Amino acid sequence: MGTRPAKIAGRGRDAGKTKICPQAGCNSVAMTAVKFVRQTQPSGIFWLCDKCGHEQPTR
Repeated sequence: MGTRPAKIAGRGRDAGKTKICPQAGCNSVAMTAVKFVRQTQPSGIFWLCDKCGHEQPTR
């Protein structure tokens, strides 16, 4: 049997880089991924809308 190349993930993938804000007044504004380190609320990586400030966890 011959050797086969390794199965690796492609790097040209655009999935998961942007998300549209679900709020009604934002008019389809793209959200950005932001890392929060907080003491009173859960920390982690969240999607944050630049226009309305809506945040949504990435998981």
